[in-house]
Amino acid sequence: MPSLSCKVMVLCSNPGRLIEYSVLLNRLQLFKLNLCTDFDELQKALVKQNHYELFIHADFTPEADTLSRLQSMNRENSFGQLVLIGKTTDLEKEQLYQWAWDNRIPLLRVLNHPVTFAKFRELIDSLVFYRVKDLDVLSLARNSMTPINSFPEFCRNISKA
Repeated sequence: MPSLSCKVMVLCSNPGRLIEYSVLLNRLQLFKLNLCTDFDELQKALVKQNHYELFIHADFTPEADTLSRLQSMNRENSFGQLVLIGKTTDLEKEQLYQWAWDNRIPLLRVLNHPVTFAKFRELIDSLVFYRVKDLDVLSLARNSMTPINSFPEFCRNISKA
């Protein structure tokens, strides 16, 4: 798997688990990581780097304040896609997907702890890009009749373009 140029933000209040997530992402060759333990750190990081392709909220609880912050971050275009990891029921997951749809939030997945390496690989393979630059590469690939089946293959095609 090639090294990917995606910028990833991980928010987790547990420093040990934060390190585990960074190791998992590094094993998937995602190296442009920003690790934060609270929303204050996250806001400071967003001042320096205002957009991340992937934002992983790793100790998510569906509270009004958290949902409000995520909506605000989405309005500011702080992230391309969102993954929520916590302890949620099937009903809560369904409600979160509906909330994301209603608020136009690019929620990729809602996962429960613990998240395995295989789950992270599946997650990374399912990333979708919306930037114009990426769409240009997609049209280039379509014109050359090269099918793009996964995110890593998409990244290889970007480096060739």
